[in-house]
Amino acid sequence: MKEILKEIIYSFWESDNVEIIKRKNEVLNIWSWFNKAITLIWPRRSWKTSLCFQKINELLEWWLNKKNILYINFEDERLLSFNINDFDILFKSYFELSWFSVKDENIYFFFDEIQNILNWEKFITRLINNFKINVWVTGSSAKMLSKEINTGLRWKNIIFEILPLTFSEFLVFKWIEINKDFIYSIDKTNFYKKNLVEFLKFWAFPEIILQETDLIKKSIVKNYYDLIFYRDIVDRYNVRDISSLKRFRKFITYNFTQKLSLKRISDELLIDYKTALNWFDYFCDSYFWFALKKFNFSILEIEKSMSKFYLIDNSFFSVNFLSINNLNYSTLFENQVFLEIKKKWLIPWENIFYYEEKGLEIDFIIFYQWELTCVQVSYNIENEKTKQREIKSLNYVKEKYWVKNLLLVLWEETKSYEEDNIKYLSFYDFTFYLSEKFKI
Repeated sequence: MKEILKEIIYSFWESDNVEIIKRKNEVLNIWSWFNKAITLIWPRRSWKTSLCFQKINELLEWWLNKKNILYINFEDERLLSFNINDFDILFKSYFELSWFSVKDENIYFFFDEIQNILNWEKFITRLINNFKINVWVTGSSAKMLSKEINTGLRWKNIIFEILPLTFSEFLVFKWIEINKDFIYSIDKTNFYKKNLVEFLKFWAFPEIILQETDLIKKSIVKNYYDLIFYRDIVDRYNVRDISSLKRFRKFITYNFTQKLSLKRISDELLIDYKTALNWFDYFCDSYFWFALKKFNFSILEIEKSMSKFYLIDNSFFSVNFLSINNLNYSTLFENQVFLEIKKKWLIPWENIFYYEEKGLEIDFIIFYQWELTCVQVSYNIENEKTKQREIKSLNYVKEKYWVKNLLLVLWEETKSYEEDNIKYLSFYDFTFYLSEKFKI
């Protein structure tokens, strides 16, 4: 094993830098963190390995010697027999080859797909406790749940979620350069609008965007749809009633962005209520969908409220149900706005909700740094009744909770403006607002 590890280490040092399309992610701004491991988890196919190499490339651009970096991918077939005891061999092999001291504070260890090694947390904890080494750990959410990682590492880690692309990243992958002052036309022949529609309807997974034909893209989406289902849910949790689980998935996927009662779903699908609760958690843990609770200052009332469900990507609906329900831009748009907020890492802290009272609804309420921000989503407000309904809901919450930040995000809006303390934002301007307002 020692010779194999030395070969892998040396091969990495001698290899050319990996050319990748850069993502814009706040975690890449972290340079040194000795007392905790940087732990990255994500749903399948979110380009985790590429993000590692993006960070490595940045370190090298800052004149860090490549020998200061240890990168190990535990999906390498040469490491199939690697176990917890071999970490010591890896550790010693690295320092034998590099001639560095363990006291060097500019050493970075990257362990990719580390979940393949049983009890890996024990070694990482010892590494963090005894040495000043920057440790980055990556793995699929299919085998690395946040609660399990925190328990195993005894809170010696900082967890970041890496999700599919934001809209600005999508444009980068499409080689489109647009600054935040850009004003687009709503003309369907407009190149920018064409790509905005594509992002809304279908894909944010990096691999899919780079494919040339829609047929290949749709085939890959369907593969993701089933891969998460079978590998991350059926296999992981040993679910036996697969046909009922499929109906459960289909029902919620088709009714995404809606408030759904798991009790009613269990009754309609003829499954046990406790089973439905478990299945709900399985899908959330695997990043298939997300759930929001109703805003309230009472924790008990929050937990008692019905959940609204949002999909990890609009393509899961579009590819499977477009022929059944034609295209519903309003629903897809609401889900996409949610995902842009989600990708700002707000949800892991459970500080985003929906709101409903007296027939009035707010799509999203963000509670951040003791301040509320209300986000209302509308495909368009050309109909005066629609506009007044959205405004009435915003003003009601404004008066009840003294909210200062009122946003109305519009699909067809070409120019953002403010009127009666409400910010009317195009989707593109909203993404910039998130970046400037919620700097994590």
